[in-house]
Amino acid sequence: RSEIPTSLRIESPDHRISATLMLENGRPMYALHVDGVPLIHPSALGYRLRLQDDLIGPFQTVRIQEDELESWWEPVWGQENNIHSHSNQVKLELQEIKAPYRRLNLFFRVFNDGFAFRYDLPEQAGLDSVFIGDELSEFNFAKDGQTWWNLGAHAFDTYEQLYHETLLSEVDSANTPMTVMLNDSLFVSIHEANLTNYAAMTLKPSLQNPLSFMSNLVPWPDGDKVKTTLPMQSPWRTITIGHT
Repeated sequence: RSEIPTSLRIESPDHRISATLMLENGRPMYALHVDGVPLIHPSALGYRLRLQDDLIGPFQTVRIQEDELESWWEPVWGQENNIHSHSNQVKLELQEIKAPYRRLNLFFRVFNDGFAFRYDLPEQAGLDSVFIGDELSEFNFAKDGQTWWNLGAHAFDTYEQLYHETLLSEVDSANTPMTVMLNDSLFVSIHEANLTNYAAMTLKPSLQNPLSFMSNLVPWPDGDKVKTTLPMQSPWRTITIGHT
């Protein structure tokens, strides 16, 4: 395909979870529904970079690749001998519509028990390294709910602190995983996976909307969040969804 449809929808293998992917004025966005009910309202993606313009578009879609992924793997420890992984994946290959025409790929996966996305900065002419000031991933919850979290204060001992139990709208800032009970049959936990050569992610609420959160990466002493060469893949941003 030469360009993205107005909205591209992918579903979990059991069709209960659906993700809508879109370019809103050239800015990549995603939204999530569970059993047809909004879970995450349209949420923006992108990067703030040092010494360069923000990598937020406007983009055009160069290529869309859709795949069904299924595998079994053996964990080192845990309750199961084998783990079954089954998801539907979309890879969006994007390019800026104006100079310097930087390229950004986005991977999205929908599982029967959740959703994940990651950024992929491929090798490209004129861009061999990046200094990330902020990752601009949003998580715009559709409703409030009881939440378990501990303070994402970027201090050495934050994971040793007690967990808080408050409404989502009362969260200050949070380490991941942050777990939310939206009703007695819908539970959501935001976390990350494959954290390699990248800053750990915490979450901070928006000043305008207490149900809207943005990734808040742990910085280097000079304020940069990630210093890397290309190609680069971010960790997966995971939204695990359960009914118990």
